[in-house]
Amino acid sequence: MVAFLPGSQIRSQSFPRSARLLTRREFDRVLRYGELRAVCDGLRLSARRNGGRGVRLGIVVPKRQVRRAVARNRIKRLIRESFRLRQWRRDGVDVVVGVRGDVQPMRNDEIFLALESLWRRLEKWRCARS
Repeated sequence: MVAFLPGSQIRSQSFPRSARLLTRREFDRVLRYGELRAVCDGLRLSARRNGGRGVRLGIVVPKRQVRRAVARNRIKRLIRESFRLRQWRRDGVDVVVGVRGDVQPMRNDEIFLALESLWRRLEKWRCARS
């Protein structure tokens, strides 16, 4: 699917493999040595510069915190969608978003608002460090 974005840019709206953190080593690097850590309404964000490899996302939704697979998948879908819609604004950053159990009863729009707050913090950090 192709969508129209501001500034007359047409860009694919997929979430390709190159935009994901895939290995435990990549996740650990961001979680242990992250340069930015932020928390908002049960969502945690860790970010680290990756040397210009583009924007990559990792999602951590532990079964211990969110028991039902349906709920875990819903939360992961919302995180991916929010990230996908905003990724054109960031570059050269690895991001890991994790959740706690208190996210499960939240409505979709509440989760999106919390994610928007985290993305804004990420933007401020990225701009301050550039």
